[in-house]
Amino acid sequence: MENGKGAIARGLVNGFGAGSTEFFILRPERQRVSSEWIYRVISHEKFRKLAEKNMTGSAGQRRVPKAFLENILVPLPSIVEQDHITKTLQTVSELVYMYKMKLVDCENLAKSTFNEMFGDPIINEKKMGYENY
Repeated sequence: MENGKGAIARGLVNGFGAGSTEFFILRPERQRVSSEWIYRVISHEKFRKLAEKNMTGSAGQRRVPKAFLENILVPLPSIVEQDHITKTLQTVSELVYMYKMKLVDCENLAKSTFNEMFGDPIINEKKMGYENY
């Protein structure tokens, strides 16, 4: 919980997977809640901060107690609404990722254009003069 990692495990051979000692397996009651909804709830910053406040143990060994997950109350809209919300959030996440990649492309284009026009400013390959202002 502390580092925000989580996943939905699908397509496991024979339905089995492997992991470390740091997992809580959360299985949805399919008629009431979707895996995606659970994932979105436990990934939410407010949920993670609340989980962090309830951690036990010392630095480097802090754990969320099982009782925290067993007793936490979370919003539970209808399964249809859960699906709508999670699909919308997935679409938004994909758009954010695409725009971040476009921003990286623009930054790389600006750097390469600068280097093409003026050369690498560190090695001054185009022998540009320097002036103090």
